[in-house]
Amino acid sequence: MFLFALAAAAGCDGPHPQLVSALFVDGENPDGVVGSDESIVLTFSTPVTLREPVSSGVRLAPATHDLGFYLVRAVEPRDFTGLPDRLRDRQLLVVVQGGDRSVRTAGCYPDCPDASGVSVDFDRLGIETADGRRVHGLSNTVDLSQRDPGPASLVSAEWIDVDRSNSVNDGDELKLTWDRKVGIGEPVRRSHNEVPEDMLVLPVSGDRLDDGRVRTRLEQRAEERTLYAILGSSPRLSPAGVFDPDEFSVGDPTGLAVRGTSILRNHGIIDVFSRGVADASIVDLGGGLDLFVPIRVPRPFEQGVLTEHTATPLPGGLVLVTGGMIPTSGNVPQVLETAYFYDVNSGEWSAPLRMLSPRWGHTATYFAGPDGARGSIDDFVVIAGGWNQHRNPLRTCEVVFPFDDRPEFRPVHGLEGLSRRAHHTAHALEPWTPTGGGTHTTPCGHLVLVGGSDGAVLCGALELIDFTLYRGRTERGFEGFILEGRIHVVGSLAFPRIRHHSALVGLPEAPILFVYGGRGAEGENINALSWSCEALAAPELFAFEIHWADDSTPLWSVTRHRLPVDAIPGARVEPVLIPLREERANLLLVGGSEEESPIDDGELSTAYRIDIDLGRDPIVEYLRAGRMIAPRSQFASTLLPSGHALIVGGRTGGRPTNRVEVFDPASNEFEIYGSRLRQPRYEGTMTPLSEEEWLIVGGAPGGEVYRRPEW
Repeated sequence: MFLFALAAAAGCDGPHPQLVSALFVDGENPDGVVGSDESIVLTFSTPVTLREPVSSGVRLAPATHDLGFYLVRAVEPRDFTGLPDRLRDRQLLVVVQGGDRSVRTAGCYPDCPDASGVSVDFDRLGIETADGRRVHGLSNTVDLSQRDPGPASLVSAEWIDVDRSNSVNDGDELKLTWDRKVGIGEPVRRSHNEVPEDMLVLPVSGDRLDDGRVRTRLEQRAEERTLYAILGSSPRLSPAGVFDPDEFSVGDPTGLAVRGTSILRNHGIIDVFSRGVADASIVDLGGGLDLFVPIRVPRPFEQGVLTEHTATPLPGGLVLVTGGMIPTSGNVPQVLETAYFYDVNSGEWSAPLRMLSPRWGHTATYFAGPDGARGSIDDFVVIAGGWNQHRNPLRTCEVVFPFDDRPEFRPVHGLEGLSRRAHHTAHALEPWTPTGGGTHTTPCGHLVLVGGSDGAVLCGALELIDFTLYRGRTERGFEGFILEGRIHVVGSLAFPRIRHHSALVGLPEAPILFVYGGRGAEGENINALSWSCEALAAPELFAFEIHWADDSTPLWSVTRHRLPVDAIPGARVEPVLIPLREERANLLLVGGSEEESPIDDGELSTAYRIDIDLGRDPIVEYLRAGRMIAPRSQFASTLLPSGHALIVGGRTGGRPTNRVEVFDPASNEFEIYGSRLRQPRYEGTMTPLSEEEWLIVGGAPGGEVYRRPEW
């Protein structure tokens, strides 16, 4: 139509070129309003020449419309006109440099009240024809039009953590930013601004704005290009990630798109031209805090994937990392015989300390020394059991005194009869009572070893080691601390097991040991490689009670309590028990292997509170406590000062993940955390450095520090 009009005008006789069109070129954010740094392309019926740029000569109708300051110049090659290049010798460009933004491109002058018409004063412009003749007088008036900019596009989506929990909750907001001014359309206004289910596309399985009980609402505020979605009840979104079209299972990074096409637009949201929106492109859901900070780590941790190590918290912001294994290009992994201290105060690692034996699948347990003061020179850490580099189980223990002037690993004497065991659990029992003056011979700590394997059979015996500390000559000839142990078999597991979890609850002088899950079987001398070993639930409970000998030596008695087998959670390999900060002996049972358990993934993702009534005959009650966003195993976890449990990394669907979830004990629900690990990790450790920071190592090259939000 436009080219036909241009050809017709070119064929007319007369001294003046005809003004064929005035096409508004909107800015980066189309709004249909002529503003600063935007332009109007004037196209004439014949070629025209402008002797020099001028700032007058363009007239608007009606007279109330005003361009303000502008400059008329020739079209340059770099200019975008929206018209074919062959017409450039017939065009002039009006560059708007200021004004009151009263000029709108309704595209229907003179029939619409807001529309504008454009004409030019040839004398003020100083236009000449192609043969050099000066053109005089006024041109005809044409409609100020604009090409259809297409539907508005969603540019970004940002999660706003209104309640500052760093997890997506009802009442949080999504800030939706568009490429132009938008508003709420009539279909949404009619439903009290509730977002229709078909308006926004969430391609990740399980993602939702709400669960339907309280619907998500749209709000329009001062920002012209922004709408806010106020999330309804129980939203499930994963911010702070990059949407991957090949990874769209529950918990993967959220992406958003607008449902609609350029032909069938979504009129729940309209742009400045009163047209609906449509955009098939998916934007990432941003927002949240960057709480996982990469740190420098020792070379072995940087170059390989460290697993089967220990990371023990120590007073003063220290962590001791010992042993572990790193896969190599061959079939035999590298088993480490080194240990490192990490100091949160300096952010530095110590030089490597050589252990007495390479170990993996071992335990490391901290004890305050005989003086009872944490962080003093007589504090010690006992390394127990594990596998060596030949996959032989170890019966030896070694000890390090982290606050000694020259920390080194030394043997624990007197443990020749200790069982070989690896993949066990270990717990420190307290209190101990030092005697006054001189050399201490009173036990200064007690270690109980639970489960594990000696390579041939599963370990059923509960072994308790009393430690005695005195000063003497070390193996290297220096004056220093010597640690001796005395072994007591204080009970046995009805179900010897491996890859289980256990926890101590209750008062220090009368603790309760609770054991759950793993692989094993009922009986004695269970072959570790036998087909009779299966995934277990098999909860067991042992009550420890302290007695005092005449010489003030503490003696422990242990009673095994039978537990009912009905109404218990299913079998789980490598589950995790997290003590919760509550008055009762309360544990959170969460996670476990999805490969060896006979229960389905849905049950594995279900967590349970385990309430233990610490009476004379302890009573154990299992209460469902919500479901994880996705089943996972081999993750790290910690209990935050707020009482929330943080679940970090692990394996989901057999693959490592960087997802983080948080369990809220008040609501009994898991929520997607608003921050992610820097990279996927499994079999990593998360160790407290303070009430604000945690060290994460293993499961992936490198390390990270999690820093709790400062709210």
